[in-house]
Amino acid sequence: MGMMMIALTVAMMAAQDPSSAGTADLHLNIVCTGQHDVVRHEERRVDLGSAGRSQSGRVSGYTMDTVPARLSVVIRDGEARVKVPPGLQPMLGKAGEDGWWPVQKLAVSDTSIRGVVKLGLISSPRLLVDRLTGDATFGSFTGVCEKAPEEAQGRRF
Repeated sequence: MGMMMIALTVAMMAAQDPSSAGTADLHLNIVCTGQHDVVRHEERRVDLGSAGRSQSGRVSGYTMDTVPARLSVVIRDGEARVKVPPGLQPMLGKAGEDGWWPVQKLAVSDTSIRGVVKLGLISSPRLLVDRLTGDATFGSFTGVCEKAPEEAQGRRF
């Protein structure tokens, strides 16, 4: 009787856990359109001459730009993967498979999709998709997501 009560309690706790509810049965393709920050190296020549003296030099620095980006998320059979925009992929280390990276610590509820993507040795950005508003964040990426078709619908144009 005691073992049956423990099994029933564990089953009830698993049923109430929103991060595991329905994840194994969930099949979802999401496309997020937005923007992310990139660091650009900038170098230019400057003229320093005055009073008839000609002198020039080079100035080098970094600037932060915001560029358009697209992020894709696929959830199948309790696992998820993310197609990372090129500007967010690491310059060093192992590349993702065709730009796709596995999502670790996946937690799916009725209101959100959360996880962590390990991009190389240093970077592990968090993925957060609000299932009510469609808002998404992933590292410096921010955007709005829409559900993508499950199957190819033929040519778009």
